[in-house]
Amino acid sequence: MFNIAQQRVQMVPGPGAAIPTVVWYEGSDLLSPGYALCANTDYGTATTADSARTVRAEKPASGNLANFIGVVADTGRTYQGPCEVPVYTPGSTCYGYTDLTATVVSSTLLTVQADSYYLGGVGEGLVVGVALQTVAAAGKVLMGVYGVHPDNNFDTLLSRSRTTVQLPTKAIWEKFDIATLRSNPQLGSLLVNDFTNQGDYPANKFNDTSSIQYLGTAAAGSWAMTTTDDNSACEIQWPVPILTTGGAPWALEVRLKCENVTTEKASWSVGLHEPILLAGDLQADAGATPTAANFLVFNTDAAATTALDTLYLLTGQSQNEHAAAIHTLVADTFFTVGLYYNGTTIQQYVNGVAAGTSISASDIAAVDFPAAKILVPSIGLKGAHGDAYTLTVDWIVAAQYAAA
Repeated sequence: MFNIAQQRVQMVPGPGAAIPTVVWYEGSDLLSPGYALCANTDYGTATTADSARTVRAEKPASGNLANFIGVVADTGRTYQGPCEVPVYTPGSTCYGYTDLTATVVSSTLLTVQADSYYLGGVGEGLVVGVALQTVAAAGKVLMGVYGVHPDNNFDTLLSRSRTTVQLPTKAIWEKFDIATLRSNPQLGSLLVNDFTNQGDYPANKFNDTSSIQYLGTAAAGSWAMTTTDDNSACEIQWPVPILTTGGAPWALEVRLKCENVTTEKASWSVGLHEPILLAGDLQADAGATPTAANFLVFNTDAAATTALDTLYLLTGQSQNEHAAAIHTLVADTFFTVGLYYNGTTIQQYVNGVAAGTSISASDIAAVDFPAAKILVPSIGLKGAHGDAYTLTVDWIVAAQYAAA
């Protein structure tokens, strides 16, 4: 007799059970089963309704990861491009090819990553599936293909009439599955604080009696931090823990501006700082640098307020000015700065472009870097004059998965 257990086994789809979709691969590489492909949605004339954009495939690259189309079907052969290629699309159970050295069944999330046909791990691209097999080496792994969540288009995540250069840098944030982190906070740390949204107030802040913080009007909404006396402070920390090294990739980026760049007016820092009880001590008095605690920040001091420097410190060591004047500030002009840790080095970004020299593996191994420390997104402003000084924040974004 045909029993229910047998029926269930027969109904479970396995590799090759799904019907592949045939796409046209435009490139010239040799494709193997399990390789990831993305749709060329820029094909043809933009004003023309051309359905070919959904079936013309290309190698994953920065800017097209959200157009993940599927993985090359395992038909027992390879494909030399340009040519027709069968792919398993989202909803399939099939083999994918990964560069991860190990995967865990029903646990390891797989991502489509820039400049690679191989599926990567979290923090390397957008999540497109999950491993359905435990393997101990890079190569083929049984997977469930999810596809990209539609909310992972960072061009629209914080749009609100901003232009591309005013938005978070896609080269950074396409590596993080923001929608998945939002839907399951247990997967890691996430801060997406857009001050054009009237409900986005800092969770932990401090003002001296002569300092204030308030929802401003710049850029159709912003967060303003104002000091009015010498050595008065405004401070913010968000309870979003970031493990600096030894864990999964992470990133932080912020868009802000300072009121003026006049010498001896104020000093401020933005980045990652050891969580502390805020009491006006994130920035040292006399308008110089952050206080002697673990930190990795962009900083400007009152003696040279047009120069934004990259600083880091491990408590008990001497402060390291890794990048002097990585950005030249212009009074009352918004800019963006960011940091991206790929698991080995930390790349700096200014106005959406990789800038300066990366914080290298040897830098991280040195005695003055706060390696393997839990820091949190922080902004500290310290007045250095009796005149009012305002630091204005448009948005801040930070993310890290809980495990590599």
